[in-house]
Amino acid sequence: EEKFQLRLSQSSSLVRGLRKEELAVKRRLDLRFRQRLDIHRFRTDPVGQDRFYRRYWVLGDDLSRLWVEAAPGEELGGGGRWRCYSRIEDVEALSRALDTHGLREAALRETLDLLHDSMAHEMSMPPRARPSPLL
Repeated sequence: EEKFQLRLSQSSSLVRGLRKEELAVKRRLDLRFRQRLDIHRFRTDPVGQDRFYRRYWVLGDDLSRLWVEAAPGEELGGGGRWRCYSRIEDVEALSRALDTHGLREAALRETLDLLHDSMAHEMSMPPRARPSPLL
């Protein structure tokens, strides 16, 4: 792989002129690079907001939790700024409770509907070592 990386740095084209073996190595390196990036990726935008301006987040690619951030100046039950849903039944109840006539909640419900199957799969798996849902 080191030889291949050296050839790539000397080449004027990354794909043109590569042999099949070299192309396969390049693809493996690209895949490894993308996987490393995915490990450290976090959402920079919330999944959505409700009518009280609480923001809902999926952190990284962890669909086993739906995080709720309190609105500015608000504390969620227990005095914290964050809560999390870790059971699909609770996410479904939240989704049903959203008012689809409001723009924020309609958009949040649509996003939750899109994520539902993936979240249901992740949340039904045995719990991994998780931090406390209360921060």
